[in-house]
Amino acid sequence: MFSTPKPASVSSRHLGGSLSGHHLKREVQMKFKTLIAAVALSAVAGQAFADTTVRMLHIETNPNVLKIWDEAKTDFEAANPGVKIEFQGMETSAFKARLTTLLQAESKPDIIYSWGGGLVDSRVKAGVLEDVTAQIDPGVAKGLIPAGMSAFTRDGKIYGLPYLTSEVGILVNKELLAKAGVTVESLSTWPGFLDGVKKLKGAGIVPLAIGGQDKWQLGALYGALALKTGGEKALKTAMAGEGGGFTADPFVQAGERLKELAALKPFQNGYLSAKAQTSGSLFSDGKAAMLMYGTWYFRLNPTLAHDKVGLPIEKMDFIGVPDVPGRAGTDKEAIGQLNGWLFTKGAPKEAVKFVEFFLGAKYQSELAEGGFIIPVSIDARTKVSNPLMKRAAEKIANLGFLQLPYDTQLGPNAGATANDVAVGIVAGQYNSAQAAQQLEAARKTDQSSQ
Repeated sequence: MFSTPKPASVSSRHLGGSLSGHHLKREVQMKFKTLIAAVALSAVAGQAFADTTVRMLHIETNPNVLKIWDEAKTDFEAANPGVKIEFQGMETSAFKARLTTLLQAESKPDIIYSWGGGLVDSRVKAGVLEDVTAQIDPGVAKGLIPAGMSAFTRDGKIYGLPYLTSEVGILVNKELLAKAGVTVESLSTWPGFLDGVKKLKGAGIVPLAIGGQDKWQLGALYGALALKTGGEKALKTAMAGEGGGFTADPFVQAGERLKELAALKPFQNGYLSAKAQTSGSLFSDGKAAMLMYGTWYFRLNPTLAHDKVGLPIEKMDFIGVPDVPGRAGTDKEAIGQLNGWLFTKGAPKEAVKFVEFFLGAKYQSELAEGGFIIPVSIDARTKVSNPLMKRAAEKIANLGFLQLPYDTQLGPNAGATANDVAVGIVAGQYNSAQAAQQLEAARKTDQSSQ
């Protein structure tokens, strides 16, 4: 038969010394209270650790823009205790090269900068984006330009929100044009543009600054000329693989016009090895009459110039892309960008709420007034201070179709190929038909991988 064991007595040495019964009781009570306090502190620490940190990966470098971003961050955090916004900046080429890997990491960003277009399609297909349709505030969406919302919507599902828009085209230095006897108005047609290039060359002025190493400027011009030639219909038909795809006549004609331009040797010496930033610096320093860029150039102008002042706005104009003879494209079509923010798979709801807050008229207005962006907020569009950006904003607001540059509009293979063949045409490596054939082959590669 088992005997019931006696309760173990508490030895004084277990509690740190010889104690009387009264002191023993007090010591036990004190240790118990200490234990409770420790548990309470642990709970508080656990709560603090559970606070949400939203990581936002971007490519912004302008300190004045980042100052406004920080203001939005501070205001949001103050209104949402326990939520921290962490901006993570990265140089553009590194961003593009590393993003796919970063999205697979355990500590991946919750929000990523995006140029929209085919890059959104490929990320949706890869399953790395979060469908945030149910989280979007209808009031916020209503306050943004419709084209902006559609740029980040696929099959009725919203994966991101727009941030800014822009037009891509040609900037001109009116002072240098005048020295060569060229008017801004004469550049509005392709024949007039080519004639202007000849006059500038004759006057010893670099007609057009280009960064051939980065490729996108020539790729954008190639796409813009195709849009002017065939319009939205030709692009949509080619993207669907119909009518010969990108071997259709508008794309061959675009290559021919690019070849016409290259034959005049309009670019600065060493343009094929120059980066886009270098071409921007030439223009900002007043050493080139024209620059193929986008309206975001205006906020880069001071930083690109060697004197850190840049070309005065009154000496500039922005002409878009010249019209081509017999064009099917219309004035309601243009090439530009609709950039924004995508939400990665598993992003917390606070990520969506911050971007909605960030896109409020207050911060978009500050960015517009500073001449940094053409905002997507309808209420903020009237705040654009730069007259050339304001004109572009009004044009974009009335467009029927805004084509993105091919390296964004198309799939990853076709987009990269468009830039490659545009440079190849200018460098004399391809004729226009060969370039179109390569672009179509790349489109088929993208299609087969879907």
